[in-house]
Amino acid sequence: MLRHSFWIGLIGAVFLFYLGFKNLFSRTRIEKTVPDTKNLTQSFLSTLGLTLANPPTILAFAAIFAGLGLVADADYGAAALIVAGVFLGSAAWWLILAAGAGWLRARMGPTLVRAINVVSGLSILGFAAWQLRQLFL
Repeated sequence: MLRHSFWIGLIGAVFLFYLGFKNLFSRTRIEKTVPDTKNLTQSFLSTLGLTLANPPTILAFAAIFAGLGLVADADYGAAALIVAGVFLGSAAWWLILAAGAGWLRARMGPTLVRAINVVSGLSILGFAAWQLRQLFL
C-alpha cells in the first residue's frame, strides 16, 4: 500500500472535493416524517444482536477483561458488572443523542440547514485541499 500511497491519497482528495462541492451546493430539504413505532422492539433487538456479534466489540471486551486480570481469576461477577456498565453507558449515550437530534430537528429551519451545509462543505473542501498539499510536498 505504501507503494501506491500517492494514488490512494489523490483518489481520496478527489472524493473529498466531490463530497465538499456536493454538500456546498446541495438544495435545502426538510422532510417531515412519521416514525414507524410498530417495530421498535424488533429494531432494538436486531441492532443489539449485530453489535454483540461485531468482532471488534468481542475483541475489545476480551482485551478489557484480560487487561483487568478477569480472565485468569475467572471473576464472572466483575465481568458482568463491566458489561452492564458499558451497556448502560452506551444506552444512556444513545438515548441522549437520539432525544437531542429529535429536539434539534423539530427546531431547524431551511436557513440553519443551509448554513450547516455550507460550513460542512467548506470544511470538507479544506480537508481535500490539505490532502492535495500533503501529496505534493
